[in-house]
Amino acid sequence: MLGLICGSILIYQWWARKQEIARLQDQLEQKEQETKKHYQEQKNYLKLTANLANNPNIQRFFTELLRNYAGKFAKSKELDISHYPLNFGGFYHGEQQDQRPLKAQYQKLGNCCFTSEKKQAVISLNQFYLLNKLGHERYFATPNHYLEIDFANLLKTCSHELAHYIQFVKYGNSSCESDLGTENYVAELAQEHRKFTGEIYGMVKSSGEYSELESRWKKIM
Repeated sequence: MLGLICGSILIYQWWARKQEIARLQDQLEQKEQETKKHYQEQKNYLKLTANLANNPNIQRFFTELLRNYAGKFAKSKELDISHYPLNFGGFYHGEQQDQRPLKAQYQKLGNCCFTSEKKQAVISLNQFYLLNKLGHERYFATPNHYLEIDFANLLKTCSHELAHYIQFVKYGNSSCESDLGTENYVAELAQEHRKFTGEIYGMVKSSGEYSELESRWKKIM
């Protein structure tokens, strides 16, 4: 009798493991199908986001966001930025920026351009981010490689570019870790840039305005 009971337990455990494996395989296959579906949908992301890229309400949202936190952070550092105006330059197409390897190319989610002659800075964002307005949390550059494009990462990118802007105003130059291995890399500036990025994002996150900003972003039509 004891042997029969032990045998039944072993059979049940084998059956339970088999069911769990089947369940995990189904989940994996479903996830792969969803990934392929999103990838196919996003292959035409320029067409999907064309109207959003020119939306004046979206342009205004980023202009106000960037100028507001540039001013707040500069004030916290006792830095005068009034003589170097900051403008939002809209959205660019990621794959047209350069000829770097795919992974590095698609990680370029923002850009800060500083013109010393005109004494102004322009921050632009990758058009991939506009997919977030269409309900996407990730951008699939390939079926196996994606970038997080949720609102939190959108603000992190803005913070990253604002840190470049602040450095440009202070020194007329800026550098970050993505410059490593190039002639543009300056270790001291890159270290400070990382610090500034974290501080700016922390300022936004803890300002009490974060939820309001996220709500505004979702409601923009």
